Amino acid sequence: MTASKLPPERLPGWPALMDEQLAAAFVSLSPGQLRAGVQRGEFPKPLRIGRRVLYHRDAMSRAINARAGIQDHHAEIEETGWEL
Repeated sequence: MTASKLPPERLPGWPALMDEQLAAAFVSLSPGQLRAGVQRGEFPKPLRIGRRVLYHRDAMSRAINARAGIQDHHAEIEETGWEL
């Protein structure tokens, strides 16, 4: 069974790249709601690797944090070079 076929609770952690169904579960939405959010610019566009459509976990996390008004700690490190 491939990672994309496993239910999220059986994975050791969220993978760096997630198919649409897993990415939707990551943000607690249906795949259709995730696609609509991407079209509205609320979530990052997926990556295309061959014929696969994959969402990057960190990009999804940043989108959620921005929407919730949470400062992205990694962005601070990149801007200042300092870890707080």
